[in-house]
Amino acid sequence: LVCHAERRYTKNARISGILAARGEYIAFADADDIFLYNGVLEKNLQVAREQQVDIIHMAIATRLQPNDAGIMWNWSQPFADKLNGKEIFTAYLEKNLRAHCMYGKLFRRAQWLKIIETAKASSIRHWREDLFLLSLFLFHARSYSGSMDMAYAVSRFDLPTDARSPLVYKGEYAETAEAVYILLQELVPHFRQQGCPDSMISMFSSYLLTYLYKSLRGLTEQVTAA
Repeated sequence: LVCHAERRYTKNARISGILAARGEYIAFADADDIFLYNGVLEKNLQVAREQQVDIIHMAIATRLQPNDAGIMWNWSQPFADKLNGKEIFTAYLEKNLRAHCMYGKLFRRAQWLKIIETAKASSIRHWREDLFLLSLFLFHARSYSGSMDMAYAVSRFDLPTDARSPLVYKGEYAETAEAVYILLQELVPHFRQQGCPDSMISMFSSYLLTYLYKSLRGLTEQVTAA
């Protein structure tokens, strides 16, 4: 068990886990994530080892009611069966950065260690940290495999309605706008330095600017209402 003496937010917690881990592959889980214990995680781990892929992306169920009938598909289904090289990041962009959460995936730890210093250097915090981390990983990943078998479910029935929004968590418009600005300031130059084509950078930037616009508009509406 790795404990931080003070709050260091999600990104640093995940980095500490990556550095402390000793296994070949890593799976992340948050407080509202549920392992289904149906053998899928073990099955996909075996596939990952056999194929030596950097990431296996599994389908995830979202539970909006405290019973089995409440399980439904969410937006985190795999966006392809198999991809290699820059096909991975391209598909991620073409799907509008869908499935940018860290759960429901098996990551090769060695690939994380190659980019860990870049992740450490980021000033991003709060709930867009996973968007930063996954975008960084998928940009550098060499192999991707999708699996429609579910190993995870995510509990959402105990959250208020506004907390289920894919854009704003608990109405934190200002923090969302700040996080998107940091993503633009830190990831875009990194991608460009690594030789990312302008067309891909434009797609990534456009998606983030849309988030930024909506967040600022929501913040303006909140201030006006107050």
